[in-house]
Amino acid sequence: MKLKHKIAIFVVLIQIILISAITIHSARKEIQNSYAEMSSYAKMMAKVVALKWVSDIEHSERIERPELERFIDVMMSLDERIACIVISGSKGNIIAGDLNTKWIEFSGDKITALSRLRDKDLKHKKFKSVSVNIESDEGLRGNIKIIFSLSALKKKVFLSLVTWAGIGLGFILLGIIGAFFISNRITKPLSKIADAMSHVEAGDLTHKVNINTSDEVGSMGRAFNKMVDGLNEREFIKDTFSKYVSKQVADKILKEKDYLKLKGEKRIVTVLFADIRGFTPLAETMPPEKVIEILNQYFSMMIDVVFQYGGVLNKFIGDAIMVTYNAPLDQKYHELRAILTGLEMQKKMAEMNKERLKKGEQQVNIGIGINTDEAVAGNVGSPERLEYTVIGSGVNIAQRIESSTEKGQLHISEKTYEAVKDYVEVIKLSPVQVKGISEPVQLYSVINAKLPEDFHENY
Repeated sequence: MKLKHKIAIFVVLIQIILISAITIHSARKEIQNSYAEMSSYAKMMAKVVALKWVSDIEHSERIERPELERFIDVMMSLDERIACIVISGSKGNIIAGDLNTKWIEFSGDKITALSRLRDKDLKHKKFKSVSVNIESDEGLRGNIKIIFSLSALKKKVFLSLVTWAGIGLGFILLGIIGAFFISNRITKPLSKIADAMSHVEAGDLTHKVNINTSDEVGSMGRAFNKMVDGLNEREFIKDTFSKYVSKQVADKILKEKDYLKLKGEKRIVTVLFADIRGFTPLAETMPPEKVIEILNQYFSMMIDVVFQYGGVLNKFIGDAIMVTYNAPLDQKYHELRAILTGLEMQKKMAEMNKERLKKGEQQVNIGIGINTDEAVAGNVGSPERLEYTVIGSGVNIAQRIESSTEKGQLHISEKTYEAVKDYVEVIKLSPVQVKGISEPVQLYSVINAKLPEDFHENY
């Protein structure tokens, strides 16, 4: 059963319960008011009789006075509900009375019938009896008993019930219409959210809901849209970095995505360039599939090392690799991470060349250059293809330093050295003129490095 049908049924049931309660209460109130009116009627008659005929009641066995008889006749004619009036003296004798044959049939003597009715405790659904004492200043003088027929009351109550039932039916019909209207107002936005969830489940993260209400459903819609934005952002970050960083770094980037400034920012970064020495003439002597095999083996080893020390694999330039550190998130010891990456790269190349030497294959050597400087970091490209990269003169210097190296060498700039001098063993080189830089650049050739006590791999 659909939610809107459940809501409609619930609303209608509530209406039925409320209207039934009102109807029952109204009927009970009607009966109570009628009973109270009957009691008041009897008390009023008792007062009138006490004022006008108390003396006759006290001393007579039976009053033969037209005034009292007419009074009883008038009272019975004024209220058709009265089935019988019996006035008794203080000794229990019948003083006066009458019966309405419309409600009570009797045979024989009228006084005898009145006496029986007076003494009989009527507990009948058709009648209601009210008994009131007749009193004066001297005390109890007699009693008046009035028996009312409940037929008229039942008819009145029935008409009241019919009236309320009609009103209730009208309200129920209006309630059904209103319930479906309200339930549609509630469930339509929920259906939109459910439909949008189906799209998201299918991988469509462009689907959002448009619910402009200030209630809980509107809050749910806005929360859903926020969730979709978050998923889009996570997918974007994942697409941007998952191929260029280790899983641990990718997870950290996703956790700290609120701090990312992918649209562009200035950061102090350390950039590493590694390039195979003499690869072009080497490739010309090999079949194409062999060239690809060497490159794949080389890149696989280098990428593992880059990820080991938390580097971001920025790009491949032919047989060269560009790696960045301290972007997009802050990294402690980012300069040292780059140096450790370079040393491990040279170690892996030495192991690979040992195997190649056993097979009688030509050796492959790399040169590595590292520089630390301020650069602009952010996503560059078109909306269809964005790439996170770093741009600046410091990047160019790192590439020029790499170009100045011979096979197996790892050179770093003065800025990088100043940041890691307590942890590295170097040979200070003579300043060299780097293309694009007017002043000579002081370089250091790294021999070895040690780890600080609080150093942790992968950020």
